Amino acid sequence: MSKKLIILFSIILILAYSLTGCYVYGGSNRPTNQVPSIWVCEDPGIVIEILDEYVTSDDIGENLADPICTVNYEGNEYKFDVIFGFDSMIYFYSDDDLKLCGSCVYKPDSFTVTVEKDDVFEGEYKTLHFVKQ
Repeated sequence: MSKKLIILFSIILILAYSLTGCYVYGGSNRPTNQVPSIWVCEDPGIVIEILDEYVTSDDIGENLADPICTVNYEGNEYKFDVIFGFDSMIYFYSDDDLKLCGSCVYKPDSFTVTVEKDDVFEGEYKTLHFVKQ
């Protein structure tokens, strides 16, 4: 009887772990796993530069650089810190103020952001498509 309980407990534990604790963040398709790299969204004009020293989950607490983001919109240039979240989210901050965020779908040489918060483009864009340069 105890052997059956151990097997049942093991199966439940494996199932619970696989459903909750093992998300691969887009695997090698994630921009932060392709350093250094440059990602461009043509419309609107957004460039994200991933540096060699990007902060990974193993480096949390080290003062390494976040990706550099430049946005050219309606004749103005804006700079943002970009954080690729531990889920599928991407966050654009300016002076610690969240300006833009959304969920990402990653492909080998591109990713698409479905915008969820937008204090930059006034709701003009529902999706942003980035291509690796």
